[in-house]
Amino acid sequence: MKVLITGGSGFIGSHLSEALALRGWEVRVLDRRPPRHPCFAYICADLLDRPAVLEATADVQLVIHLAASHRFFGVPRHEFFRNNVDGTSVVLEAATCLGVRNIVFYSSAAVYGQHPGPTDESTTPDPTTPYGTSKLQAEHLLRRWVSESANRNALIIRPTVVFGPGNQGNVYRLIRQVDSGFFIPIGRGQHIKSVAYIGNLLDATLFLLDKGLSGFEVYNYSDEPQMSFAQFVALVHSLLGRGLPKLTLPARPLLGILKPFDLIARVAGGDFALSAAIHKMTSPTCHTAPKIRSAGFRQPYSIEEGLTRTIQWYRR
Repeated sequence: MKVLITGGSGFIGSHLSEALALRGWEVRVLDRRPPRHPCFAYICADLLDRPAVLEATADVQLVIHLAASHRFFGVPRHEFFRNNVDGTSVVLEAATCLGVRNIVFYSSAAVYGQHPGPTDESTTPDPTTPYGTSKLQAEHLLRRWVSESANRNALIIRPTVVFGPGNQGNVYRLIRQVDSGFFIPIGRGQHIKSVAYIGNLLDATLFLLDKGLSGFEVYNYSDEPQMSFAQFVALVHSLLGRGLPKLTLPARPLLGILKPFDLIARVAGGDFALSAAIHKMTSPTCHTAPKIRSAGFRQPYSIEEGLTRTIQWYRR
């Protein structure tokens, strides 16, 4: 199997490239950075470089589309739509031109927005961020692409927050803060924060590839059992050998103090990062994945095992 992975040099893309190569697949990477392992065929290009995307798509049977703008802070709104929507459109143009019939698209649980209860695949998306909105628009492009031909297939995977060795996102920053001794919880932390360990997400992806693509399908992915933010923080402290902090800051008064900074940031056309981070930390994000589990998938790693491996990498 020849496969093109857009964004194959990123965190998920690097792990996925290696997993597919171990299966004997011929992996080609399209990214603005070289892949971690130089053995993969590599095309250095932006997603909106149509000739380069066309070259990268030639002779492949499957495109796994990962390349995206995904950072929540410091990314202008238009960048999300340029990379996540316009970039997806260019990938679909190339697939159409070259007769590629199968595409896997990594979307995000962010398409659900600030949903009050647990989401599953039947939940109507209602994104509240430029990232989530742009990912949902890209899904619509893929749905339309599939509808235009009877032999096209698109698999949409909506993972929640992904963590693991090599990632320096939210979970890494939490580990670093706890290890420094300067982490102070904000709010009671009883809300659910769904996560996905990279090893489990990879196994889920391979499971769905083995199952086969058929039409337009959407699958959530999150690890079980779901944990509250307080439980997750307590587990990080335990694995690092740190005692739990005795001080907790109340969220509402703290956000009230930061309101003037929010106003200044909005006038300037952005978000105040500290306030946005507190909102993100104290908001529930409970996303379930019943569809893949009812199909027979069982995650190979517990959240504790995933965190242990991540902390071992962090210490190295």
